Amino acid sequence: MKFSVIIPTYNRPAFLKEALQSVAEQTYTDYEVVVINDHQPDQEEVDRVCAQFEKVRVIHHEQSKGGNAARNTGIKNSDGSLIAFLDDDDLWLPNKLEEHYKTHNSAPEIGLVYSNCIMFSDESPALSEAKRDLPTDVLNAMRKGDFCPITTTSVTVTKKAIEESGLFDENLVSFQDWDMWFRIAHQYKFAHIDKSLIKFREHFGERTSKSIDKRLKGLGQVVQKWKAKVDMSAFNKIFLRRTYYFYACDLITANKRLKALSYSSKLLSPDLLSVDSLKRFIKVLVGVTRPARTSQHKV
Repeated sequence: MKFSVIIPTYNRPAFLKEALQSVAEQTYTDYEVVVINDHQPDQEEVDRVCAQFEKVRVIHHEQSKGGNAARNTGIKNSDGSLIAFLDDDDLWLPNKLEEHYKTHNSAPEIGLVYSNCIMFSDESPALSEAKRDLPTDVLNAMRKGDFCPITTTSVTVTKKAIEESGLFDENLVSFQDWDMWFRIAHQYKFAHIDKSLIKFREHFGERTSKSIDKRLKGLGQVVQKWKAKVDMSAFNKIFLRRTYYFYACDLITANKRLKALSYSSKLLSPDLLSVDSLKRFIKVLVGVTRPARTSQHKV
């Protein structure tokens, strides 16, 4: 079974080289790599980086189209029966593809496989593991906002599942991964590898005020898209709460505590109120803990 490794990249050639190196070190070698450059000014540099590795093809977008479109371009130009996603700032451990191959090969009804991941950042040398256990009822858990693989980099899917369920929705400004996995979950089983097979790079303090607008817009888009088919009320409530919580935590990281308090006040809304969320936010505010974006707890 051949993997097509899809790597969208935007203005991060140094990170891209690290990502490609992690693919080159895989113990499972039946793969191709499709790099989609979504930042035209980097064309020469991306070509130079990719030329240092085997089995790599590069596609340059003439104009930036965003991550959804970049992944779709890669999928459309792939020839593997399995699709593996890797963001340009993340890394794979050497046995990533081998473990995913074994799991896909174990049962034809499995359309999506995901693993745990190791969290790291350039700002902090500390490493931590994050995991999402596979729920008994994937569809219901996703509908309620209780489950989604931590990051696209942790996921591989069959080409057949994508062909039957559709590509990433390029109209969504966020929640595009949840939307695609939810469609696949209607037709295929998911499988969880209870091992950390990737390294997920966190970027603290780099988010702008526009990020929350984008997140809220994407939430509204995905709720509108699905509400005629499934009850999205619980999903909407949970992700509104998480959006305000994590954005307030980001503001604290950026030393904007007054603005963080303003956004955290939204958690007091009767529709969103959660005592546990407030307790966690207070601990972040006073410096007891750092916000864990991918932990199992609900906020």
